[in-house]
Amino acid sequence: MAHLGTDAAVAISNADSGYTDIGNVRSIDFGDSHDFAESTNNDSGGRKEGLLANSQVNLSISFVYDKSDAGQLELQQAHEAKSANWFRVRTQEDTGEREARFQGLITAYNVPNQNGTVVEATATIVSTGAITYADQ
Repeated sequence: MAHLGTDAAVAISNADSGYTDIGNVRSIDFGDSHDFAESTNNDSGGRKEGLLANSQVNLSISFVYDKSDAGQLELQQAHEAKSANWFRVRTQEDTGEREARFQGLITAYNVPNQNGTVVEATATIVSTGAITYADQ
């Protein structure tokens, strides 16, 4: 079922429980990718052969910056501390929809100075382990 992008939500936690929503999320780019490991047994007629190897989740979010938002503050503090945190991504805020949970590191956190406009901040998170999918 199609849904509006504004239905998506991201939350952060220092353990896999007690999540705090990151407020004012405007967009989410959530991807799960695999490394490609080249392999061959020399019977492929000169063509590359390969296997899917390690997986990694990449999450980019943009949000309207609000220094009083508890989730945004936790995100900023985790980035400054270089600590691994847990993240929950929900593509739609309805019961029965899927959610993803994983531990990750915040590789980038940016709050640009835009005079006279709403400040839209961004963060990039990369997973450090397995991802779990479950119904909400």
